[in-house]
Amino acid sequence: KGVFLQQSKSMGDLLAKAMPIERILKAYSVPVSSLENYEKIYYQNAFKPKVQITFDNNSDTEIKNALISAYARVLTPSDEEKLYQIKNEVFTDGANGTTRIRVVVSASDCQGT
Repeated sequence: KGVFLQQSKSMGDLLAKAMPIERILKAYSVPVSSLENYEKIYYQNAFKPKVQITFDNNSDTEIKNALISAYARVLTPSDEEKLYQIKNEVFTDGANGTTRIRVVVSASDCQGT
C-alpha cells in the first residue's frame, strides 16, 4: 500500500478535488464510499522533509516531546548535517494556578541564515 513520490502529488491533488464532492454528496444523503482509506495511505506516505530540531537547555521534557510529536506530523527530525534547522526556545510562567507556555521558533537554512 505504499505510494511513490511521483504518485503522491497527483493523489493529493485528486483527494483535494474529491473530498469536497464527497461532503456535498453525503449532505444530500447520496451513498458514496468513504475516502478515508485513501487519505490514510496518502498521509502515511506523504513526503516529510528532514530537519534538525533543537531546543534550549531549559526546555521542559513534556513540552519538548509534545513539540517533537507535532513537528513529526509534517517533518522528519534528523541529526544529519546540512539540513534546515528549527530552533525552539521554551518559556513557562506559572501564576495564579495557571501555567503559560511560550515558544519562540527560529527557522534557518543549512548555512544558519
